[in-house]
Amino acid sequence: MYHSSKNISGLIIVCAVAMAVAFSCGKNTKQSKYSVDFDTIHIDDTFQFDTLKQVFKYNVKADFTYPENCSDTAKLHKLQSIFIAAVLSENFSSLTPQQAVDSFHRQEETRFFSDMRYDEDEPADTATWELYYHVSNNITGYNNNIISFTVELSGYTGGAHGYHGVAGYVYDLSTDGFITEDDFAGINYRQNMAAVITGKIKEIHGIEPDGQLDEFDFWSNEIEPNGNFSIDSRGITYYFNEYEIAPYSSGMTAVFIPFNELVVYISDSNPLTNFFRK
Repeated sequence: MYHSSKNISGLIIVCAVAMAVAFSCGKNTKQSKYSVDFDTIHIDDTFQFDTLKQVFKYNVKADFTYPENCSDTAKLHKLQSIFIAAVLSENFSSLTPQQAVDSFHRQEETRFFSDMRYDEDEPADTATWELYYHVSNNITGYNNNIISFTVELSGYTGGAHGYHGVAGYVYDLSTDGFITEDDFAGINYRQNMAAVITGKIKEIHGIEPDGQLDEFDFWSNEIEPNGNFSIDSRGITYYFNEYEIAPYSSGMTAVFIPFNELVVYISDSNPLTNFFRK
């Protein structure tokens, strides 16, 4: 059977879903120094390996949204490299977006067929295995030189079940770096946000405010911010992936916090306030 390990984080979690995005960000960027336009490259291909009794199908799908143009041409290549590394692979970050997608496609084809083997002891019953690896990214917000996006990946490459994960990124064109909690956290931010996030999770799962999360399969009664977040025009969303705060059966948990609830816990001068400024 075909097995592979993928890193969800940064996670890295996530290429798929046919959605052509021609995303021009000039409309809400009166205070923005840089203007960025986005486009999307799609791939959807299935590879097949047959034995006497087994059929293995491996579907590779990617929807890669990337910066196509930037008013500061010197920043464009670096920005494209950052998106390629986050969504496809750091190994492809020196390539153009199309070259990176093509290399990702070939990589998954090679990985699949190199891991396939004829099994002399294969079962007597015939079987078809539907394997897949899907990754996509989505621009959640762009305003005042800040771009936020998520990467979502899912797959099944053998075993008891598949996997699914989301990673959030917030990038500041002014500083050429990712924004982390350290850039906007106020005093006792982690402690304050733990109470907010825990309360939101209880609301999501219909748990009473005085209820205990560990009675509902969570591994802790208080969930702290984990640095995996994205922002949009309304607020911030934290992502807690499979096995992070609860068993696999609980899936991924996304916790949205409106900006008006967040602002009291962040420092007075920070890039997020500038993002939400109309």
